[in-house]
Amino acid sequence: MIIYRIAVDYERLPLEPESDWDEETSSKVDEAMSIFDLSGVRPNFSKDVSNIALQDGTVVGVVTSEWRSGEGNVAQFSFDIAVHPEYRNLKIGTKLIERAVSQFESERHDYEEAFGRAEMFIEVINLRLSDFLIRDFGFEVVRELKDRVYLRKS
Repeated sequence: MIIYRIAVDYERLPLEPESDWDEETSSKVDEAMSIFDLSGVRPNFSKDVSNIALQDGTVVGVVTSEWRSGEGNVAQFSFDIAVHPEYRNLKIGTKLIERAVSQFESERHDYEEAFGRAEMFIEVINLRLSDFLIRDFGFEVVRELKDRVYLRKS
């Protein structure tokens, strides 16, 4: 399938407890998590679905994210991303990364107050993506392994 131009909507999902989700939100989360399976990406299941990309009401991309306590007095924001294979190379992943970075920026102050410092810390298995994150988003390499790279952004 070749898609030349598509209209994609992006939506931030509520981070309320799963028991408070309505049927539509629950359905979107299930659909979003299936994108990871289709993409061959194994997400960290402690993360919550925070942003989705929709094309004609169908989820075609997803970001899961979480805040956790890092070493010392630092709060770490981490995210996983997946785009449906048929919708890759359409800048959907880039937009989802922008939304994850924006989420970090909008929430970081609260975590800096609680922990003293906040940073993004991500594990990247797509090595081409790591180059993009370093070049376009200012991430720095923390550790480089044969099949993955760990990146940080303060």
